[in-house]
Amino acid sequence: MTGSVTLGMQIRSYRKGNRLTQTSLAKITGIRRDFLIGVEKGRIVPGLEVIDQITDGLGIRYDALYRSYLHCFDNPESLLRLVEDEITKNNVAFALRALQRVMEIAKKTGDRGLQLFAVIKLILLRDVFTGKKPKLNERTIEFALSNFALLSSDQMNGVLDSLYQLTLRHKQAFDLFIDLASRISKDDLSGKQLFLLYNHLGYIYYFKKQYFQALRMLIKAFEYEKDADCESLGKAYGRLGNVAVQCRQYEHAIQAYKRGTEYNNLACKGNIGKAFIRLGLVNEAIQSWKSFLQITEGYELHVLPDWAFVEMLYGNVQKGEYLHSEVYRLMRETPLEDPTTLLFYKRNSAVKLILEKKYVEALGLLIEVKHEFLQSYLEEEIVPLEDLIHLLAAYTNGIPIVKSYTNI
Repeated sequence: MTGSVTLGMQIRSYRKGNRLTQTSLAKITGIRRDFLIGVEKGRIVPGLEVIDQITDGLGIRYDALYRSYLHCFDNPESLLRLVEDEITKNNVAFALRALQRVMEIAKKTGDRGLQLFAVIKLILLRDVFTGKKPKLNERTIEFALSNFALLSSDQMNGVLDSLYQLTLRHKQAFDLFIDLASRISKDDLSGKQLFLLYNHLGYIYYFKKQYFQALRMLIKAFEYEKDADCESLGKAYGRLGNVAVQCRQYEHAIQAYKRGTEYNNLACKGNIGKAFIRLGLVNEAIQSWKSFLQITEGYELHVLPDWAFVEMLYGNVQKGEYLHSEVYRLMRETPLEDPTTLLFYKRNSAVKLILEKKYVEALGLLIEVKHEFLQSYLEEEIVPLEDLIHLLAAYTNGIPIVKSYTNI
């Protein structure tokens, strides 16, 4: 019996149990009667939105039909696309069940690479959305170790992205990932896979503030540059630029970011301004941000907080406060809260308070941001709090802001 037939029989059973005709259920749900008949007979596999309409119309649990619905799919790629779509809609219950279905298919077909991909993705989703402690234990690592080379490049990228996000949240995951990476047989991996592995390791070390190790991993990644795709190369140059900024090698950071822009990496285009500012090249920084906004749409929060920060510090207070208000407006319109942007905004609010000579309030806000920063995985350069506290002290003693800032 096919999954679509099973789904149709289950819907028919619930409908009859509620003493509803096909016509009455069609009226309740707004679904055409002929379409509903096709679903019940297993001839039509509806979209998930239709399944949700049917469960609402039948007055049953929202996930009552998920298992039958997922068994309508035998293609794991279709299921994985569903997973990503439903994560963006915050439908985590469905995404988790869909991944379990992917694991069933992987076990049935003997695709251990796909199974590993689903396992790691499942661990990440449970951790992020349900708060359950991740089961990233030695057994999982051993499973990953024995199947890592079986991953396709796309699967490996997904696994590494998931592991990377877990390492930001849990020290245990970081230690286990580093152990995994050290034990993988590099002879079994292609050049593209090795590039992805070292590139992700570099970024993990970067966020753990182990910049020398990050640089080592990124240099190793570039040994396989010819095997990498454009998107991965853009990310790698961006990460190299970020490491250079942390090491205060701002000229090298600009060079790395410029290389990243050659591969159309938006983050590189936005980050060049940060390096220009650290070199005291204010006009160049502002020009780079203006250029960034001219060629992008929807990424304003990537550069506006820094632009507002610089304008206020360098005396163009009116322009800075306008940009600051724009950041607030855009934050309110953004459905997902970004911790980086929020810290940016609070940092800029502290600058605004300093300019208004509200020093006590400014210091209180800086301490609050410093505490939040310590609880996060954000790099120090994003929120130069110590610099601002020194700036506050200098400003209260009558030293011009611009002089204090350019000497950072």
